[in-house]
Amino acid sequence: MIPLQSMLAVFRRNFIAYFVNPTGYVFITLFILLSAIAAFWRDGFFASNLANLDQLNGYFPLLILFFVPALTMNVWSEERRAGTDELLFTLPAHDADIVIGKYLAVLGIYTVAILFSLSHIVVLSWLGDPDLGLMAATYLGYWCTGAALLAVGMVGSFVARNATVAFLLGALLCSLFVILTPIQSLLGPDAGRMIRVISIEPHFETMAEGAISGGSLVYFIAVAACALIFNIWCAVRRRSNQRFFSAWSALSLVRGLAIVVIAGCVFMLVERSGASADLTSEKLHTLQPPSRALMTSLPDDRPVLIQAYLSPTMPEAYVGRRKTVVNLLRTLDALGGERVQVAMFDTEPFTERATAVSENYGIVPRRLGTMAAGQRTTVPVYFGLVFTSGPNELVIPFLDRGLPAEYEIVRSIQTVSRTKRKVVGVLDTDVSMFGGVDFRFNVNRPDWSIIRELRKQYDVRQVQVEGPYPSDLDALVAVMPSS
Repeated sequence: MIPLQSMLAVFRRNFIAYFVNPTGYVFITLFILLSAIAAFWRDGFFASNLANLDQLNGYFPLLILFFVPALTMNVWSEERRAGTDELLFTLPAHDADIVIGKYLAVLGIYTVAILFSLSHIVVLSWLGDPDLGLMAATYLGYWCTGAALLAVGMVGSFVARNATVAFLLGALLCSLFVILTPIQSLLGPDAGRMIRVISIEPHFETMAEGAISGGSLVYFIAVAACALIFNIWCAVRRRSNQRFFSAWSALSLVRGLAIVVIAGCVFMLVERSGASADLTSEKLHTLQPPSRALMTSLPDDRPVLIQAYLSPTMPEAYVGRRKTVVNLLRTLDALGGERVQVAMFDTEPFTERATAVSENYGIVPRRLGTMAAGQRTTVPVYFGLVFTSGPNELVIPFLDRGLPAEYEIVRSIQTVSRTKRKVVGVLDTDVSMFGGVDFRFNVNRPDWSIIRELRKQYDVRQVQVEGPYPSDLDALVAVMPSS
């Protein structure tokens, strides 16, 4: 009972200290103010016409880089500056109780700030009809991200005696988990995947999109646990005045590395199991049973690479479809493991990437109508997908709104993963279904829509009526003209 009482005593002392002076009030006020600015004071929020916090989610990792060090900078440095750390370590309590008590105190302050920021949902409810399941998952992502980085920020506070230095060290340590995602594109695919696993942003994005992944929860717990263990190690070393390089320090380092390895193994096991919960009302992250069966039956020796070239901003009519496609691709990436790999690229006209995708895959922007400054205008939009598996390649130049996105994408994965496509022959009758040059009018006519759709799944061949018919045909289509 004494360890629990000691932990609660440390918790109450540090938690109340934040409200004795203006520190806690300033933190909560700034957190709500800046998060509200990021969420609502941007043109993108009203242009998307969606009652969600996507605008805030894009800036939240950067906001947390400022607020977490601001919360943790005085946790240990103030004790050392005032000389009360010596008194603290004379308490009849284990070092772990002291560390966890301090951690729970800063986590309590952060939780209070998160609870006050629920006012954003009130604003969304006034403006529209938000998905409460999505909001619940998003706020859980906010809390888990802060809970993990608070433990990391406490390490910087323990090392430094000065609060300003502790703030800078805490921000530097937390940035190691935040800035990894932007630099993964500069590295190779293997290093990029490894960085994506240890970076905090992809796991936060999963929750912000409404999916509670078991792997993401284990990741946040593992980061917080490893950082707290390092805090406890520092506390033990300071209490006993151990040299940094000693037999005890070496043994503790080995134990710490073993804990990190165990945490990594548990994360990989849970991540590969695909355990997740979809909290969105429309079940945006839930695949249909045939789709899940296909993903689990893909051969390991023929991985499928999906490259999505999407405009960062789209007309209102396509905003929801873009969000659905992005969520679906992330779900497939998580469920497919090594069998399905997804890369998404923001693509805008007149850039090197736009030129490359046009030359390599024939993906060009489509001009769509939208309202801008009260006037009807058209904007170029990229919405193309490329599926590659070995020598097989399939390109969807533009993902129209006609077919369900899951059907279109899963069908394309199934097509490129096959070693051989079925062959469908189409008789060349008076109904000219294949495109080509019309010499009568000197125009180039495209293929019929049915031919374009068949080519997404089959090897389509034009067959002459006079014959002979190819022997490897699996089906023959004959469209008879009306008299």
